[in-house]
Amino acid sequence: KENTATVYTGDAALMTAGPGVSTATVRLGAHLSAEADGAGNEGEMTKARVTFELFKSNNLTGAPDQIISGVAVDSNGDALATVNALAADIYNVNVRVDAANQYWTANPIGIGVLNIVVPANEQQSSGGGWVSDAASTNGKANFGFNVKAARKGEQVKGNLTLVFRGTDGFNYIVKSNAWQDGYLQFFAEPGVSPAVYTRSGIKGRGNVQKVDPATGQTVASLGNYSFEVFTMDGDLLTPRQSDAFSITVWDSNDQVWHQVGSRTSPVTLGGGNITNKSQ
Repeated sequence: KENTATVYTGDAALMTAGPGVSTATVRLGAHLSAEADGAGNEGEMTKARVTFELFKSNNLTGAPDQIISGVAVDSNGDALATVNALAADIYNVNVRVDAANQYWTANPIGIGVLNIVVPANEQQSSGGGWVSDAASTNGKANFGFNVKAARKGEQVKGNLTLVFRGTDGFNYIVKSNAWQDGYLQFFAEPGVSPAVYTRSGIKGRGNVQKVDPATGQTVASLGNYSFEVFTMDGDLLTPRQSDAFSITVWDSNDQVWHQVGSRTSPVTLGGGNITNKSQ
């Protein structure tokens, strides 16, 4: 078998059809790139078949919640599948080549994040996509989040997932798991009058999964991590601007473990969307 890198190219962030609708139709996509063999003949991509593995936000196991397999690949290395009635959640997505395929194997497997949100008439910050990440070996980090403000007597609630390739060769998945000391706050866009609340700040706690990129199996789980996110919803401005995202993750010793952008310098999205609803 020849090696092919797989990249997730499907939907990143979308909303269901309305507040009473809990599922959505989703486009899953992938692009396969053959490893150069030096002979100028990298093989025929159409002989590959792709499998998408979807893991919900609360799934910390190696068993996917949903598997879509046997997806055809065209001569350009692109694969596309449509999934109907997929439940709203944040999914981390693995892209593999079907195990029974006799010609190709995914190395490394593709990783991505898919965020399906149910719109609500309340304060909410949500989004998904990817941003440039100099500390990731493929130069990008994928993310998805959906966080709702605390009501009286309650706490912030929601989910966040961040996925990136570490410099040690492993994939890392950050997932939120606690909001006891967390928050969701909204901020006005600097220099804009009257005030437009384009920005959000989110803080919570989570754990980290260290994943073998060749097998997709978790080799270590790290707990008691914390994160802080800052976002900008450029669609709220006139004229519209690009959305932006930043995240800082601290380890159990409160040392910065991974950082993309900052509060004052969020990174423009390379793909995806952010929606901030402050009222």
